[in-house]
Amino acid sequence: MKNIKPITAVLFILLLTTCASQTTTAQRPTGTVRNSSVEVLSAETRFHVLQRPNAKSPDLSISVTMRVAREDTFQRRFVMKRVLKPANRTLLWLGGTVVAGGGYYLMTETGYVMLGKDLMGLGAAVPLGSELVMAVMEPVGEEWKSESRILPATTLPAATTDVVASAGSSSWIIQTDGKGRLAVDVSTLVDMADPGMPLPIHFALQDDPSQNTTITVPAAVLDAHRPAPPVIAETVIVPTLPPPVDISRFPTIAILDFQGIGVSAQEAQVLTNRLATKMVALGTYQVIERGQMEQILEEQDFQLTGCTSNDCAVEIGQLIGAQQMLAGSFGKLGTVYTIDMRIIDVETGRILKTTSYDIEGSINRLLSEGLAGAVRRIANRD
Repeated sequence: MKNIKPITAVLFILLLTTCASQTTTAQRPTGTVRNSSVEVLSAETRFHVLQRPNAKSPDLSISVTMRVAREDTFQRRFVMKRVLKPANRTLLWLGGTVVAGGGYYLMTETGYVMLGKDLMGLGAAVPLGSELVMAVMEPVGEEWKSESRILPATTLPAATTDVVASAGSSSWIIQTDGKGRLAVDVSTLVDMADPGMPLPIHFALQDDPSQNTTITVPAAVLDAHRPAPPVIAETVIVPTLPPPVDISRFPTIAILDFQGIGVSAQEAQVLTNRLATKMVALGTYQVIERGQMEQILEEQDFQLTGCTSNDCAVEIGQLIGAQQMLAGSFGKLGTVYTIDMRIIDVETGRILKTTSYDIEGSINRLLSEGLAGAVRRIANRD
């Protein structure tokens, strides 16, 4: 019985060792290539009236933000090697321990010293040797696998975004600052509404008009910034000459020939000349005289005729030293005459203001009444 037990133990250990020698393929990441992308999910606009501390007038403020999602995409390289299965590794070390224990038993209890030493050495050498062989084996292959994940969406300011503001028949473009905000001084809007009446102002993103809102400035806010009505004194006041007006602070403007649509070229020229006279009488612009403008353009060998586009207007303004250019057209549809005008900033090429004015009747009414009304409207006087 003593001889059978060691032999049975040895056979059992050999069976465990055979099972433990089985291997599997393991993957180990060794490299990563990463790419990130940003996708705009939505844009949001927020408008509000803001009263700044110690400010003379409240500002209309708009905050434009975009909600974006960042996608982080990367590829990982995996090296595949042959390694012992976890369960088989456990059995291998357990079998080695049993073999070494059996050898120790034979060596100390039965007198088989040499056999016991051999079994003890075998029990230690088999698991250690298997681990060493697995460690030095060359990789059997490698492959790349792509993975990706969506990072949380964030909210960023949309800086330097063009916003179109319109009130009444006038519109203008305002650009947000570096924090996605803009402000309009309410005191500059009082002439657009009658006393005691509120003023609705419409704002929309120039690139996405669907992002828009309308703010109504209360009548009390507008009336608080209106100039006080003149006091009528009962005593006789000797009139004095008003001090001379410093026109150097007014922007210089040049007037291009307006197009005639439904009116003759001669009528369009007469109307353009009268329009220039009305602009001078307005007293808020330094109007460049047409003869002076033609002389400068003639010296530069530049043809004024046919210049109707914004780019052409900007080029003329740069040549004659004007800050703004006034361009537009006169038209007739049925019995209605219409005037369309736009003011172009020479430095940036942007359209600062646009307006239109319609009048029914004869061209005489357009000359005597329509031009004056259109000029007041483009200057925010109407």
